[in-house]
Amino acid sequence: MSVGSPLSPREGEVPINFAQGMTYRQIARKSGITTNTVDTCLRRVRDKVGAVNSADLIRFAITREDAPN
Repeated sequence: MSVGSPLSPREGEVPINFAQGMTYRQIARKSGITTNTVDTCLRRVRDKVGAVNSADLIRFAITREDAPN
């Protein structure tokens, strides 16, 4: 999976939090955004990386070179 368009800093952070098992509400609180914004962000990342489901999105998040260990 490769990124078609560059990801914004938030688009880089939110999928990592999701992959770590955080709920939309937890991600929203941590990031200072709404749960709707979390959903929109994850949808945009899915589109940019060609992920068709949550498993693809998680795989992308944990295999990024800049993802925290």
